[in-house]
Amino acid sequence: EHITEEDVKLILANSSYSNNEGVLRTYQVRYASDKMLGFLADYYKLKVVVTEKNDDKKVLSFFIKAVSRTNASKAQMVKELNLFEKELHFYSIIKKELDIPGLKPWSAKFISALNDAIVFQDLNALEYKLRDKFERFDMAHTIQALRTLARFHASSIIFEENRK
Repeated sequence: EHITEEDVKLILANSSYSNNEGVLRTYQVRYASDKMLGFLADYYKLKVVVTEKNDDKKVLSFFIKAVSRTNASKAQMVKELNLFEKELHFYSIIKKELDIPGLKPWSAKFISALNDAIVFQDLNALEYKLRDKFERFDMAHTIQALRTLARFHASSIIFEENRK
């Protein structure tokens, strides 16, 4: 299995779920889509059910991007080009530096790194939707995309100014 119970415990420890009194009950890993989401990786959704001290159940959702186990050629390319390490470096080091308190995030939150996989918050659980990639953006979505790019740009400028 790609994700173990120990992995899930690490994910919970690194996530915003910080209730140490919660007990891991179940977890389920499934493919994120029956369609191809990206080219070089395999994508999964992780649902975790925890029971809190007051017996309330809480469902937590995560998105996992993993080096392909379904296509050896893709996995080899990722390895040869060090793509996993580069992406992990970006999310665990660079993006962390670009996160500005009070500024709405411009990408999913990095949660944890596993062996050959990166775990993010699941934006679908926050009610973000994936648009049809063949549909053009209308004005509202174009403006939203530009605002997101502006936040990314602003965070890099703030980072540079803070380094001086």
